[in-house]
Amino acid sequence: SQHWRVVSFTPSDAGDDPFLALAVELSRVLPLAHARKPTNIAAALADAPQQLTEYAATLLLAGRSSDAALMLFVDQLEELFTLGANRYRAAFVELLAQAVANPRLRVLATLRADFLTQSMAEPTLGLLLQASTFQLGPAGPAALADMIRKPAMRAGLYLEEGLADEILREVGDSGALPLVAFCLEELYRQTVPEHRLTLDVYRAIGGLRGAIGRRAGELLDEIGKAERADLGAALPLVFRALAHVDAAGKTTRQRAFKDELMAGPAPIPQLVQTLISGHLLLAEDVGGRATVMLSHEVPFGRAASGHDSALTNRRGRATPGAVRNSASVNLVDRRSSSGSVKVMKATSFDSISF
Repeated sequence: SQHWRVVSFTPSDAGDDPFLALAVELSRVLPLAHARKPTNIAAALADAPQQLTEYAATLLLAGRSSDAALMLFVDQLEELFTLGANRYRAAFVELLAQAVANPRLRVLATLRADFLTQSMAEPTLGLLLQASTFQLGPAGPAALADMIRKPAMRAGLYLEEGLADEILREVGDSGALPLVAFCLEELYRQTVPEHRLTLDVYRAIGGLRGAIGRRAGELLDEIGKAERADLGAALPLVFRALAHVDAAGKTTRQRAFKDELMAGPAPIPQLVQTLISGHLLLAEDVGGRATVMLSHEVPFGRAASGHDSALTNRRGRATPGAVRNSASVNLVDRRSSSGSVKVMKATSFDSISF
């Protein structure tokens, strides 16, 4: 491995095209004499995945020792199903298969366990997984702390003693890894240029709740401007599917089928996709079907005031009536394939703090 060159990426780094995500990273390591635009590399690889071996052999490894190799590190391979466009999936899996078959290429990919069933249903990907899969159990508190401290140390970042423990206390067990990554990313963004990760900074951004609220606000502004849409009507429809209010007014998160949300009117599909990309919704495979759910119970607990909630009407307009201790309000959504009417309990638009 001393002479290996590593190219790391996640399938959604450049949007819904995993080929473009790979191409961006390849373009950074290509010799200047062979420089090409990422879009051109992506188009060539999508059209003929076997061309990856040509890049490895003629451009990246030329003149190197015989044991030199190119390793593709594909982090969060499940993004092929959650964020990637369906039209790219088969060809990208074929690219991985071509890489695995080449003695001068290596592939290391991470895949969440709840996407194993869906991945195995893809014939080529299933064969790759059967041939070489190493299963990892859930990370315990000590391992999670190491996942915070050791990369920071390796990157030369200052990480104040006690910060990792505070983050883990707030994150809890549910959705731990995505939320740890989310917190660290927000801390990194908020500490430019020194990147001193301290307890004072973490508390100044409001901890986990504040970081989620800030990111949610940014994403809502982003989708609102991009789609030129008023999210006032779309948000309650999405969160009625993602939250349940019991008779006592307690709000808890629940799963919703992704395909049903994506079939909704604009801007609902764009909103859902943006929240998944921003790690505020978790995309998971349950029984072979894609689902989404809120990333953490932190949006709930006690109902936040409209001042603190990123899901209240951000322009100060009136919001739908709260469903707390009053009787449930039913929302007829749309008919299922069997013709029966689906009914979801409506949640309060202004009782969810995100």
